[in-house]
Amino acid sequence: MKRIIFIVALISVLASCKSNSEYEKMQAERDSLLALTDNKDGTINDLFESFNSIEENLALIKEKEKIITVNSSSETGVEEDMKDRINEDINAIYELMLKNKQELDQVKSKMRNSGIKVKELDRMVASLTKQMESKDNEIQRLTEKLKEMDIEVGELKTELTELTGNVDSLSTENQIKESIIEEKTTALNTAYYAVGTKDELIKHQILTKEGALGNKTKLMSDFNKNYFTSVDITKIKKIPIFAKKVTVVTTHPTSSYQLKGTETVDELIILDAEKFWSVSKYLVIQTR
Repeated sequence: MKRIIFIVALISVLASCKSNSEYEKMQAERDSLLALTDNKDGTINDLFESFNSIEENLALIKEKEKIITVNSSSETGVEEDMKDRINEDINAIYELMLKNKQELDQVKSKMRNSGIKVKELDRMVASLTKQMESKDNEIQRLTEKLKEMDIEVGELKTELTELTGNVDSLSTENQIKESIIEEKTTALNTAYYAVGTKDELIKHQILTKEGALGNKTKLMSDFNKNYFTSVDITKIKKIPIFAKKVTVVTTHPTSSYQLKGTETVDELIILDAEKFWSVSKYLVIQTR
């Protein structure tokens, strides 16, 4: 009787350990997902703060445009002190526009870097971009009108236009850098595989015969890379095979993969992607 009680107690302890282990694993996955969600939420909150800032600046620009229009509408002409005030308002408008362009550029950069794909956010960016372009045209017309009234604002406009050009240039430069980084990342994460019989692999210049009788094969030093299928090593976990016998021609650590199947070898399972592709980014499988 004591023996039975001991066995039951032991089973309970083992079950408890397994349950705790599974619980800890689930808890770790949950914490990881929450951290990812928090990070994404933080980025989205930052984006909305930028959107609000841009809209507030656009509202300030609109108010200053109204003030300039009122101050420059006198039929008797504009006094010198009024011209100075108009210049100050125009200067403030240009600075707000520049700030908006910088802010919008940062928003676009954040969205690209975060990988967040939300249609509503894309629509908001497109809408703000359109508003900024429209406002640029309005300011241009206002500047031309003031120039006709002998209120010279050209120097200010030129200075801030140059600054805007610098922002646009920097934005283009950042996009080019991001594109280069993306291309390099893609190249680093790209691998290639080829599966075929000995005859097929020889025909497509992957393998070459060797030995006096030519009954052995080896990988060609300048094999035909066009015959391979490209894959993303961060995503590919299985290579379909479906053959009775298989030889992995290229070098890959044996502990990093497993050949799976019963009567035939159905697939190659990659257990450790980093380790598997560490020796060669090309995988050649000969089937029989």
